[in-house]
Amino acid sequence: MAEEQKASYKIFINYRRDEDHFDFVHHIYSWFVHHYGRENVFMDFESIPSGARFADVISNEIRKCDALVVVIGPKWTTLMRKKAFVDDYVRSEISLALEEKKLVVPVRIKGAKLPTEDELPKECKSLGAHQDSVLAEKEGFIDSIKGLIDSIDRILQPHVARRQEAEDLDKFSPTSGLALGYYVNFLKPVLESLTKIDKDRPAEYLNSFDITEREPPHQLIFTFPKTAPTREKLPFYIIIPPRVKKNFLEPVKRDLKRAAIGVGDSKRPYSYYLDARETTSGYQLIDFPNALTVLENWIQRRIKHESLWRDSDQANELEQIELGRFERMLKWWAEPDLEAPEFKGRVQITRFSPETPELEWLRPIWAD
Repeated sequence: MAEEQKASYKIFINYRRDEDHFDFVHHIYSWFVHHYGRENVFMDFESIPSGARFADVISNEIRKCDALVVVIGPKWTTLMRKKAFVDDYVRSEISLALEEKKLVVPVRIKGAKLPTEDELPKECKSLGAHQDSVLAEKEGFIDSIKGLIDSIDRILQPHVARRQEAEDLDKFSPTSGLALGYYVNFLKPVLESLTKIDKDRPAEYLNSFDITEREPPHQLIFTFPKTAPTREKLPFYIIIPPRVKKNFLEPVKRDLKRAAIGVGDSKRPYSYYLDARETTSGYQLIDFPNALTVLENWIQRRIKHESLWRDSDQANELEQIELGRFERMLKWWAEPDLEAPEFKGRVQITRFSPETPELEWLRPIWAD
């Protein structure tokens, strides 16, 4: 193999040790090392230091790589089926690479066939949709391995550029955009719909407003009259929870009712839905911004990218910083509406704190 300039892409070689073609796989590894450099090619037999935790090293290397090369031998599909209900590093590596949106390249050797979608486990089914390569033996090997490497380089150039752009953008907090989206697409139209006056009947509200049971069939509990000003003093709390963990709201929402604001005409009716809490002085409207589910996904990506434990102090600090940013940005976007006479003092954007009197009812659930 003549000397050539090393490419800078990182390659992870996925193969089965229990197939009898290790010499062939090692030959592939050698060609990749020649082209990409030893530090840029990972194969577990060659690249894991003594004493290192196997699973941790594998996960980290897949997240760092640009392409995962899946070496498929004649027994590969049969062994994949046999290991369907046990831990299988081959399946786990492919699944993680697909999840991380890496370039995944199936490479068939020794006459192996590409598995069909039905022959692949659920988490790896999309492998069959990736264009495969075939490596010849003996005389045809050099041409086929050069063709494989050229193909990987050609695909990786735009692929890596797009991923790098996405990763660079993903470093920036999404809270401002999420807060703006929640305000423009939900909060502002809800406030307008709740108090919009019927132009043909100036003493009445235009849209219906009902309180129902949360669960289907959503039995009607109460209908607010359309006569103005029956909704003027109705308090409305946009509550930012102390955490963005999944299912964190379930114990809170269990005892709340559903508020439905019916808008649109008879031909195209639609509704905005909020939560409602009954108190001794009447109902309170409540909303927990759905945009926080997107923020949770972003926080999870940052935690993974920075190799933090999910409940570590650093991860919790990141979560609290982003919740604070979301609160500040939402207040910034919504300030003109919240200062309007019809909403001032009764529509509040508030982050949960055990010391907030209006949120005292949440203390038993969230104070811990």
